[in-house]
Amino acid sequence: MQVRYVWLLLVLLCLSFATAQSSRNQEREPRSSQTLITLSAPLSQTQFNELLERAQVLLRGAEFANKLTLETLVSFQEGPFEGNPFRTDKAVEPMLLRSASTTGVSNTVALCSGVMGVISTSVDRPLTAKELAQLSAALEEILGPDVAYGVDGQNDHDGGGLSQTTPATDVPYLEAIGALKTREQGFVGKGSLIAVIDTGVTDVNSELGGRLLSADGYGFAGPDTSADDISPKQHGTSIAYLAAGDSSGVAPGAEVLPVRVCDKDGSCWLSNVIQGVCYALIKAEQRDGAKQLIMNLSLGGDTPSAVLADILKDANALGASVAAAAGNNGPTFTPHYPAAYSSSVAPDGLVTTGSLVTVDKNWLPSNTSTSGTYVDIAAPGYSVLNDDFGTSYATGLVTGSLAVLRGQSTTSTPATLESCLWQGATPPFTPSDVVGEGLLNVANAVSVCQ
Repeated sequence: MQVRYVWLLLVLLCLSFATAQSSRNQEREPRSSQTLITLSAPLSQTQFNELLERAQVLLRGAEFANKLTLETLVSFQEGPFEGNPFRTDKAVEPMLLRSASTTGVSNTVALCSGVMGVISTSVDRPLTAKELAQLSAALEEILGPDVAYGVDGQNDHDGGGLSQTTPATDVPYLEAIGALKTREQGFVGKGSLIAVIDTGVTDVNSELGGRLLSADGYGFAGPDTSADDISPKQHGTSIAYLAAGDSSGVAPGAEVLPVRVCDKDGSCWLSNVIQGVCYALIKAEQRDGAKQLIMNLSLGGDTPSAVLADILKDANALGASVAAAAGNNGPTFTPHYPAAYSSSVAPDGLVTTGSLVTVDKNWLPSNTSTSGTYVDIAAPGYSVLNDDFGTSYATGLVTGSLAVLRGQSTTSTPATLESCLWQGATPPFTPSDVVGEGLLNVANAVSVCQ
């Protein structure tokens, strides 16, 4: 007997080891393909295994026998997601319904609710287009038409592992972006909540004090569920310091929510990123509302996901701003996601950030910063904890600037806040696909949008 369920979020079908282009191009151990299924109704592991057995039969071919196994089953209503306001019986306005069509299937799905199962697909080669179509058809036959498909790609944090001879402590980055002026004027992002969705955050230099919400943070990657930073170079911590540090940050009045979605080697699987973004939205909505939230995504890869794109669009619709790193692959035409989800024609609330270097007291585009028509703005790309360099750190400065703007206006839309950054930026000194509107200047942004 066929059991029908109401499906709400996504099915991510990984074709193979689907490694996104690494910001550092480092070798990694192979990982099995990953399939994510999210639905509204509770589902036991036994029921999930029944679905998998049926899918394997429909795949046709002995090679796929016993190749699909359930690894985890996570409820968006339990554990770290307990009290989720995005339940179907308690929707938060304006929670949207979107259409995802990654594999040609276009259906309506609701986001950040239900149950997510992670399935390992251990076929030791890439799936052909025909096999992918068969697998998609098999799952759709079992689950019904309300399913969206995508790829669980491997992302990397965008610190890049790039070394810069000039330490950030010797670079006047706060002055360059107008942050010294806004700090002196008392524009410090008070009331804003910055979610650093990264390798975790550990306040090693006491820069965040009581504003680091460690108890509210969570780890979806790594050895435990804490939100402590597990990066050897303290990647997430440096971003938090640039965004909100007492002495090193743009918004020293903002609170910081640490969400760990990346392993210590910088691997950030899309499945973890999706959980981390939803977790940040849920926590913000439980506190003062998503309008106070700014999410920092200093990670990415070349594997797009319509589902993550839609979640970020809904985050913007709920009032949350997003800052994403452009990537560190240089002047390439390969789109970098989630940065490439940003609109190239008008502010939309997702701000894509390129990186700048200082040369003889002049600010110039970094030759490692990924270019694209979707790049919105650029900022200094220096870590404050080591010699690491990249768009990750430039993004932290943009995140802090959005927090400052949000602290001055609780009613402006994320698109309006982004427009303020655009209008306040120092005009481009190089093609716009490298630095967007130009050098970030938060003081100008505050001035033009008061």
